[in-house]
Amino acid sequence: MTSAEPYAFIQARMNSSRYPGKSLAPLAGIPIIERVIERVNNALPESEVVVLTTRNRAENPLVLHLENQDVAVYRGHPTNVFHRFRSALKEYPCSSFFRICGDSPFLEPTLFQKAKDIYNINKHDVVTNVCPRDFPAGKSVELLNTNAFERVNGAELSEDQKEHVTKYFYDNQNSYSIIDIKYMGDKWANKNFAVDTLSDLKRLEGELENGTLDEQMFEVQ
Repeated sequence: MTSAEPYAFIQARMNSSRYPGKSLAPLAGIPIIERVIERVNNALPESEVVVLTTRNRAENPLVLHLENQDVAVYRGHPTNVFHRFRSALKEYPCSSFFRICGDSPFLEPTLFQKAKDIYNINKHDVVTNVCPRDFPAGKSVELLNTNAFERVNGAELSEDQKEHVTKYFYDNQNSYSIIDIKYMGDKWANKNFAVDTLSDLKRLEGELENGTLDEQMFEVQ
């Protein structure tokens, strides 16, 4: 049965070249992936959360951890992330879905609701806040129409488009209905809320523990 509520697909893996094992790395005592899931659950209480990872053995610790937390996991293609999402939709059918990066422990709940409100008006192909990007890294929100996603010919995708799930749509904006959520401020324009490296984790952990990580809501248009 196809879900009317958007699913939340979180892509995560353990063999990141810049920071291996970061999904389970503790940020102030809590694994990054758990912080991401908590943010998504708070933002989308009616949506099912599924972590999409690869079939590689390196992901086994992540999968075991998530299963012990009763979090749904889908294991798919190790390098073709677009294909991983496409095949996950067969197991978790839904009319729309969020693509969420597993390295973003400080996602903004208000942005998810804003994306849903926009999507529910006209069922756009993509509702996003990164086309063009004016929100800081780690605050990205992308909501995709499943029908539009499934109409893409996977055989025609470039290697970059296979790795970056939404890139095909942004490369072909004139062919799709894409709505961009605008950031009205500039305070956080150059801030990085994502964990790409160990130094990112240490910086964010220090700011969180010192109370200097301002998490006020973002003003959006």
